[in-house]
Amino acid sequence: EGTLAAQAQAIEAYRRALNDAPTDSEALLSLERLFAATAAHQDLLDNLVTQCNLATDEAARNAIRLRIGALQAGEVGDQPAALETYRDVLNSDRGNAEAIRALRALADEAELRAEAAALLEPRLREQSRWDDLASVLELKVGTLDDPFARRDALRALAVVHESGRRDGAAAFDAFKRALHEDPAHAETLADLERLAGALDRWSDLASIYEDEASSVSDSVVARDLAVRAALIARDRLKDDTRAIASYRQALSQGDEDGILASLEDIYGRNDRWDDVADILERRVALAGDPSQLAPHEIRMARVRLARFDEPEGARSA
Repeated sequence: EGTLAAQAQAIEAYRRALNDAPTDSEALLSLERLFAATAAHQDLLDNLVTQCNLATDEAARNAIRLRIGALQAGEVGDQPAALETYRDVLNSDRGNAEAIRALRALADEAELRAEAAALLEPRLREQSRWDDLASVLELKVGTLDDPFARRDALRALAVVHESGRRDGAAAFDAFKRALHEDPAHAETLADLERLAGALDRWSDLASIYEDEASSVSDSVVARDLAVRAALIARDRLKDDTRAIASYRQALSQGDEDGILASLEDIYGRNDRWDDVADILERRVALAGDPSQLAPHEIRMARVRLARFDEPEGARSA
């Protein structure tokens, strides 16, 4: 089996032997060595497939399948076939470490990413391999076109970061990305606010809400996010200037009495009486129920009288 000519002759001899006795293990193993030595990769692959089919127990079959998968993924250059081979291994041996490592490498191939991730995700979760699972879920996100599917995948990633990896900062970032996919999602909003409290990330969360409120096309969602940002600035950060900016951003979608009332309160405690008067005028204009006009008009009169020394204006109000 040394020289090329001798190797060729030996291959032919063993092929003839197999024609007579297709299950001759000695001939199969000898051909395997010869095909490997001569870099006859497709012949080697066919030989290993035959050996796998003839193997008498599952452990032996899986050992050969792993060699088949490596050959398909490498020298033969058929990565989809390799993925199917590793699927067969994992169907037989769910936690096979070598097959999982090989599939993780195949997941870096864009065309195989979704399928490889689907195979890996449950097995990595079962084995509590949180770092590996997080990297696979990150790859999975990139395969998804639907924003709601991306939202759900990012939320799953956040849970792995928080509960598996014990990395609250990474979880916060994943929830932030999930919110960008669906800025109205109540569960994501709740998770971000929970983590902001646990991590003292209120300023970061206010920035997230401010950015999303500026970019989202739905006016109702934009207003809700701006108000959330304002409440954080007012109640958590004690930053009235920032709260005012967010409340004004919310009002860019149209006046709303609750928001105007919050602004009136902030302006009042900061002695911004011109702004208080402006807000009161807007609240009066907005009030549709006559019974709501009187309290606003009374406050407007008091502001004019006490702050601007305008008794005439106070009487007209």
